[in-house]
Amino acid sequence: MVIRRRSFLALASLPVVSRRLAMFHPQNTREPREYLGTLEDELVPEFSFSRGVELSLNAAIGACLPVPLANDASEFDGKLQFSPGKEAISVVLVESPSGTYLYADLDHDGRFSSSEQFRFQPVLARPRAIGDVLLRVPLTTGQYRYFPIRVRLFSADSQPGGPSHPGTRTLFSSFWAYTTGTANVDGTRVRIWCEYDARTGIVDPHDGHLGIALERSGKLPEFPSSEISSAKNEVIVFQVGPRFLSIDRIDLRSRTFVLRSHAETDYRRIELRIGVPFPDFDFADFEAHKLKLSDFPNRYVLLDFWGSWCGPCIGEFRHLKSAYKDFWERGLEIIGVDSGDSFADAKKCIAEHALPWIQATSESTKDFVQERIRVTTYPTLILLDPQRRILSMGEGDFKLRGADLHDTLEKLLPRRDKVLERHH
Repeated sequence: MVIRRRSFLALASLPVVSRRLAMFHPQNTREPREYLGTLEDELVPEFSFSRGVELSLNAAIGACLPVPLANDASEFDGKLQFSPGKEAISVVLVESPSGTYLYADLDHDGRFSSSEQFRFQPVLARPRAIGDVLLRVPLTTGQYRYFPIRVRLFSADSQPGGPSHPGTRTLFSSFWAYTTGTANVDGTRVRIWCEYDARTGIVDPHDGHLGIALERSGKLPEFPSSEISSAKNEVIVFQVGPRFLSIDRIDLRSRTFVLRSHAETDYRRIELRIGVPFPDFDFADFEAHKLKLSDFPNRYVLLDFWGSWCGPCIGEFRHLKSAYKDFWERGLEIIGVDSGDSFADAKKCIAEHALPWIQATSESTKDFVQERIRVTTYPTLILLDPQRRILSMGEGDFKLRGADLHDTLEKLLPRRDKVLERHH
């Protein structure tokens, strides 16, 4: 369904020069259009695992479970956090000869019932993962009954960030959940995602994570896709095929939403693509030196967008330190871009982990990171060649996370003897 808005006086009210320009560019005279869409009945969890929680070995916790455990079973307990401001969920991980499963106190009654036991299901595309569990937390506020959480467990010796301690296990989980829906835009099916606030039961398309894309798959794309963004009391315009659209409003009671069309000039995002030069940007490091990306000519630059609040970001540090040591002489430079930290918190984290490469402060890159390239996933790693062209954004054959980073750099960077020849 299309809702049209007409304003016959809009063009006439423009100055003469502006009217001529508008007439010369037909897209600027096009009246905004609105498209009515339908929301789906259940929330969907984010596709990525943005949180990691460490569980500790606790043999005594077995007495709280509804069934006796085998003598050779191991139990680990901890708290699983989801959605801003919501009470953490008590969880117990059980490893036994009969399998690995999770107990989750979804109703927060301080007990674990048999209905709160979940067995991990294998993930064919992730051979290192023991499996996934989908938790559905009951909600008492808003129009949805459940808040979904995806939980993944890796084997103790192959999890992201390195092997776990013998007395601990790490669960990786989703944090956000989304209201989703589809609309017919001039004969094309378009899907939206919009962050759901579990505290208030509200969805605000102008504040929080959101996305608009052609209906190709059922999952929200991940950064650096231009189909996702994060709004902070603002209207976010997306390019969807030849159109420019925003989510104007959402009505959870009627399960409807409205998309609004925009002129191309409303689209401010810098899109990142393989082979395209990464835009130059200014930044300050933690010693107040003023720098810019183009200050590093003839170097392969690995950009690391991270935050001290991000467990997976911290887990990548050991791989980055190894890469920096092994590949610096082969032309590698790393620039860390802190995101969402106070100056003091970021500087403390850098010192604690003895990070030797250049770090940009969050304050100096805020507009560029949040408004122009709109990084929404952490950590985000982007590898540039000496001409600042994007070589990899961590997908396909050139992955940049974990041990894959070393393999990618080995393939793409010149051998040390070639670097020496160039300097001589």
